[in-house]
Amino acid sequence: MSRTARSTVLTPEAFERLKRATETYREDLVVTLMGDAGLRPSEVACVRPEDLSTRDHGGDSHTLLTVGTGRESRDVYLRPAVAHDLRKFISVNDIGEDDPVFDVSARRIQMLVTDVASRTDDASLQAVSSRNLRQYFAHRLLNRERIHPQIVRAVGGWKSLESLDSYFEPPSEEAIIDAFTATTARQRQPDRRGAAPPSGRGETLLECMQTLGTELTAATTRTEVERATCEALAGVYHTAWVCDEQGIPRTYANHREEGDVDLHEVVDEAGGFDSFEQEEAAVVLRNVMTHVSGRLTGCALIVTPLKSSDRVHGLLCVAHQTVEAVDRECVADIGRRVGETITSLERKRLLLADTGVELTFRSTDTEDFLVATSHDLGCRFDLEGAVPVEDDDLLYFVTVRDADVRAVLDRISSASGVTEGRLIGDHSSGALLELVVRDQTFISALVDRGGTAQQLTVEDGVAEIAGVFSRRVDIRSVVETLTAEFPGSELVAKREIELPTQTTVGVRQVMEDNLTEKQRSVLRAAYFAGYFEWPRGSTAEELAASMGVSSPTLHNHLRKAQQKVLTAVIEDADTTVRDGAGNS
Repeated sequence: MSRTARSTVLTPEAFERLKRATETYREDLVVTLMGDAGLRPSEVACVRPEDLSTRDHGGDSHTLLTVGTGRESRDVYLRPAVAHDLRKFISVNDIGEDDPVFDVSARRIQMLVTDVASRTDDASLQAVSSRNLRQYFAHRLLNRERIHPQIVRAVGGWKSLESLDSYFEPPSEEAIIDAFTATTARQRQPDRRGAAPPSGRGETLLECMQTLGTELTAATTRTEVERATCEALAGVYHTAWVCDEQGIPRTYANHREEGDVDLHEVVDEAGGFDSFEQEEAAVVLRNVMTHVSGRLTGCALIVTPLKSSDRVHGLLCVAHQTVEAVDRECVADIGRRVGETITSLERKRLLLADTGVELTFRSTDTEDFLVATSHDLGCRFDLEGAVPVEDDDLLYFVTVRDADVRAVLDRISSASGVTEGRLIGDHSSGALLELVVRDQTFISALVDRGGTAQQLTVEDGVAEIAGVFSRRVDIRSVVETLTAEFPGSELVAKREIELPTQTTVGVRQVMEDNLTEKQRSVLRAAYFAGYFEWPRGSTAEELAASMGVSSPTLHNHLRKAQQKVLTAVIEDADTTVRDGAGNS
C-alpha cells in the first residue's frame, strides 16, 4: 500500500468518532455492519433476520450472518456486541424473518454513510464513504488483529488474496529480519524424526526470489518464464516443475542426478485453488501425483497455481524432503508473480503484433444486469470503457438509449451484480452512466484470458461482445472456457484483423509498462467519466468516491499518469520529426 493510500485508512479511534456522529440506532448499525463486519452497501440493504444463525464453539455461542446468494454467498462473523445490537433492532422494530432489516436501496445506504460523515467536526472524516469502511475492516483485521488473509478474504467476500495486497502495511526491516531469523532457528532444530533440516533456508529463499525477480523481468516468452522459475527453485529444493491446468508436466528442472530422484505421497497445497471447484482441484492433484508417483521417495510436494486475477496459467510443483510454512508461503507468492508475468507477456505480445484474432460472442444470459435490463425496458447499452477498482469491482461506463435513466438506476437496488450507479451526462444521443459491477463478467473473464475488449453492445436482451487475442493464444481453449463459464453465450464470428499502427502501439505500451495499475485505472476512469471535457462530466471528488480513494490520492495518480503518457507522445512526435528531416 502506498504512503498516500495508508494515510486515508481509518483508525479505530476515527471509526469510533464517526459512529458518534450517528443520530439514530439505524445509522449506527449500518456504519457498524460495514466497518466492523465488512458488508457492502448492497449486502446491508438485503440483510434479513433469517440470515442470522448461531454456532456453539469452544464453550461459547457465536453469531454468523449469511450474505449473498448461491455461489456468491458467504458467512460473516458478527462480534457479540454487534450481534446483540442487530437482534435488538430487529425485535424493537418487529421485523419479520424474511423482511429486509433496513428496507432501503444500496444507494440510500451509501448516502446514509455520507450524511453521517458530513456531521463530524473532523475534516478528515467528512469525505468518508462506504468503501472507506470496508478498507478499515480489511486493514484492521490484517494489520492490527493479525487474522490470516485467507479468513479475511472469505468473510469479506474478496475473490482472491491479491485483492488484499493494498491493505497490508509494509513490514519494517526489523520484522523482516526477525521472521527469517526465527525460521532459520526452527530449521536448525532436529525434527520429530531426528533429521536436522538444512540450515539457512530463509536466506536461500530470499536470494532465490531476488534472482528470480531479475530473471522474470528479462524473460520475453512464457517458456523462458517457466524455465527460469524451475531452475531457480531447483537450486533450493529437490526438484521443481510446471504442469498445465490439468496437472500434466511441461517444464522440468532438477539440480541433482537423475538417480537421486525418487516419491512420497504427501501433498502440501500452498496457494489455495480459488479458481477450481473442489472436485476439479482433487482431479488435478491426482494427475500431478500420477505423473510423479514412484519417481520421488521421502519427499513432500507443494502445488500452487500460476495465477493472475481469476486466470490460471498452470501449476507450479516443488518437491523436497521437508517443507515448512515459509516454503509454502514463498512458493505460493512465486506462483502469483509468475502468473502475473505470463499475463503481462501475453498482453505485450498482443500490443506488438501486426495482426490478431477477433472473437465475437453473443449472450442471452438474463443473470447479467445489462442483458436483463435491455430486455425488460426495450433499450440499448453500449460499453464505452471498463476500469478495475477496489474489491475486484469494475467501473462500467455505458451509454443507454431508448430508456428512462431513472428506470435503469432504480433497478440497481434489486440487482445482484451491480452495486452502485450514477448519471454522468444526458445528451440527445443517449445518457452516459457509471455502474459499479461486482460479479465476474464476460468482459473481465475475456481480459483475464489474455484478450482486449473491443466492443460490448446490448439490445433487447441480446449482448454482443468482441475481443481481440494474440494469434499465439489457444483460441479453442478460450472459446470453450468462456462459453462454459457463461451459459447462454456462443461464438458467432472469428476473423483475423490488423492491429494499430506503431505510434498508437507505443502509447499503449507506455500505458501497460510505465503506469502503475492505480495510475492506469484513474486515467481511464477520468477519460470515460468525462473529466477532461468542458464542462466536466465528473468532478475529481465524484471520481474519487467511485474509485474508493481520497481526492488528493486521485489527483496524485492522475498527474503522474498524464506526465508519463504526454512524455511518450511528445518524445515520439519529436523522434518522428527528426527522422523525417534526416530522410528528406
